[in-house]
Amino acid sequence: MATAGTLGISQTITLATTVTQITGSGQAKTITLWESDVDVYVVTSKSVADGGALPSSGRRPVAAASMPIDIDISGAGFLGLAGASAGDLHFELSP
Repeated sequence: MATAGTLGISQTITLATTVTQITGSGQAKTITLWESDVDVYVVTSKSVADGGALPSSGRRPVAAASMPIDIDISGAGFLGLAGASAGDLHFELSP
């Protein structure tokens, strides 16, 4: 299910292995992945829909052990997040 992202507000989301669209991310240039109990995929492929299967391209894997990490998402027409398995992610969108 799509989740509304708010610039400058850190949020926690429960991820599944399918893609969760982050709405309201059009003004964001960076997503900070603060911490997660699972590895995460940042999906920017426009060929994916909310709730869709994880695509084989247009995704960036991020190991939970490498967080916190800032990822440039400027110009992405779509922003989605998926977990390698079910788990929680703490993230923030920045202008």
